[in-house]
Amino acid sequence: MIRVNLLPQKRRMAAASKGELWLVFCLVAVALELVGCFVLYGQKQTALDEQLAKNRALQAQIDQTKDTAKNH
Repeated sequence: MIRVNLLPQKRRMAAASKGELWLVFCLVAVALELVGCFVLYGQKQTALDEQLAKNRALQAQIDQTKDTAKNH
């Protein structure tokens, strides 16, 4: 007669918890990577906005100088 044990084994439970721990670690790593990307994007966007403001100010000075030189 063949006996089949359907109760969970301790060894299998330990292996399952390691697999779950690995999955949680990977999910946390992906979440941290996404947060890092958003922070980096925000910093780069701020730097771009500042540079565009400087460019607009310089272009205004150039236009003003051209208008002044046009009258001479």
